[in-house]
Amino acid sequence: MPRIAIFLLVLCLWHAQSNQDALVHPVLRLIEPTFGSKLGGTVITLVGFSFPTNNSFCRFGEYGIVTPIFTSQNECICETPEHSDGKVAVDLIDGDRIFLSSNKLAK
Repeated sequence: MPRIAIFLLVLCLWHAQSNQDALVHPVLRLIEPTFGSKLGGTVITLVGFSFPTNNSFCRFGEYGIVTPIFTSQNECICETPEHSDGKVAVDLIDGDRIFLSSNKLAK
C-alpha cells in the first residue's frame, strides 16, 4: 500500500475517533439519596457518564449553588443548602448552561 494511502487511512481513523469523542453527551443516571433535611447539609451523589468537571456547579432549584467534588468523570458529590419542604430540582451547571438535570433523569 502506498504511503499516502496509509497516511490518509490513519488520518480518517483519527478524525472519526475525534468526532466520536466530541459527540459524547453527559448523562445523569442516579441521585442518591433522593431525600434529605430541609435544613440542608445532606451529601448527595450524582452518578452518570461524561460529567463536565471544569467550572461546574450543583444548583438546587432557587435555593443555592454549591461546588461539587468530583470523584470521577462519572460521579460527583454535593451538599444540599437549606430549602423549603417539597421536591427540589438538582442541576449540574456551567454558568447558565444546564448539563444535567434531575428533571430529566435518564431511564
